[in-house]
Amino acid sequence: MNKRNILFLVVLFALIIALGVTRYLSGIIPENPTGTVGNTAGNLNNMGMVCEHDGYVYFHNYSDGGALYRMKPDESEPKKIIDESVAYINIAGKYIYYYQNYDKNKDAALAFLARNLGIYRSTLAGKKTVCLQKAPVTSVVLINSDVYYQYFDDVYALTLYKKHIDNTKEVQLTDEPVYPVCAVNNVIYYAGQKNDHSLHSYNVLNGAKSVVFEGNISFPVVSGSYVYYLDNVNSFSLCRRPLSGGTEEVLTTDRVDCFNVVNDTWIYYQKNSNTEPAMKRMRTDGSSNEIIMPGNFTEINSSSVYVYFRPYESSSLVYHQLVNGPVNPQIFAIRPTKK
Repeated sequence: MNKRNILFLVVLFALIIALGVTRYLSGIIPENPTGTVGNTAGNLNNMGMVCEHDGYVYFHNYSDGGALYRMKPDESEPKKIIDESVAYINIAGKYIYYYQNYDKNKDAALAFLARNLGIYRSTLAGKKTVCLQKAPVTSVVLINSDVYYQYFDDVYALTLYKKHIDNTKEVQLTDEPVYPVCAVNNVIYYAGQKNDHSLHSYNVLNGAKSVVFEGNISFPVVSGSYVYYLDNVNSFSLCRRPLSGGTEEVLTTDRVDCFNVVNDTWIYYQKNSNTEPAMKRMRTDGSSNEIIMPGNFTEINSSSVYVYFRPYESSSLVYHQLVNGPVNPQIFAIRPTKK
């Protein structure tokens, strides 16, 4: 073999190695910084239909069967990212993590049979989609470099699991129900379900668990120095108390179905009433309480600029309201587009 052929083989071999290394590196999912959380607790308590990240708002488009779109916070430049119906949207770095409800282009029952339900990871452009867990799950949240979720198994209901973002290392963390969406500084805050309904904490770094305060609460949201929650034994009124300890403040005596703490400034909530149901808002200290719109609404999600809420009886209609603007709710609709 002459020198020219040897040189050709050496170069070819080097190119093959370089290509293999490039492909290997391109498949590595970078670790997220410690303290990363993929969405706000307020949004995730409301199905995680909106998530703001790096100058864009990613959202479940009710006008297009729940497909994932993105837009600027002022609602300009809308663009379809993923065509399937999504919920529990979480974003960190260059990746989106979400729960696929069903394939909106197929019959929902058939989609379930085809096992399309599950947790998925995609790039911010909706490419290189990977299924992290093919199963009906609930309460998906990204914390650091793991996805936390609950699903039913043969023994325990709503037990807590996690899986690494590179699609490895699924671990069952506890055999008790832990709703994990409220995460701050590597700690999950949740209402007990097994033995009590007090506020509990779970440290994701070392697995340490403790009771933060005793009570009978649901849907805790930590915002600023306070934890906001529904008081189950006080007609589901909306309350808060300092996370570091202190007495409970009742923010409204309205019976509350769902709520979202927005920008640590406003609380938007649904008043439960047989005669006067309404979407309302108030300051985080309970002041300036006012009606946004009469009726029954759910899935209260927010960006830094708008709050979005869906009429309870409709799956294709949604309203928006400027977070800090005067009361002026309007129908929000982005017409379906192609990817």
